[in-house]
Amino acid sequence: MKQHIFSITVKNRYGVLSRVAGAFNRRGHNIDSFSSGKTDQDGSYRMTVVSRGDDSTMRLIKGQLQKLIDVSNVHEIESSEAEIHEIALVRVRNNGDNGTHLDMVAATFGAEIVKNNSETTVLRLVSKPLWVDSFLERMEEFDVVSSSRSGAVAI
Repeated sequence: MKQHIFSITVKNRYGVLSRVAGAFNRRGHNIDSFSSGKTDQDGSYRMTVVSRGDDSTMRLIKGQLQKLIDVSNVHEIESSEAEIHEIALVRVRNNGDNGTHLDMVAATFGAEIVKNNSETTVLRLVSKPLWVDSFLERMEEFDVVSSSRSGAVAI
């Protein structure tokens, strides 16, 4: 199954998110990643939706999305041409011995330490999804208190 990335421009109206998600649900597909933000057009938002499926089913989903009243534009971004990034935040417990090693791992992945106190350290990584996967996997060797990951943003 191939990854498909949709950039969907919508009007900011009640229920639009539910209707967009419903287009995927009706065809039996999950949304792997979702993010949304304002555009420079008044009252419009851009949703980035990532899903996996065969080309013909994704064409049907794209057609359903284009029929939605609050949707003004649906564009499928080719994975090979897209610039895709995610943000991951990870809070680890400081145990006294992990400071130098944590700094090394953060530097290896290009992560920033955004908050550090006597009890915990918070790291932030902005990168491609596979690199974020690797970073989160590597962070398992530390005492992870919590972690959070955004949806993909693509252009």
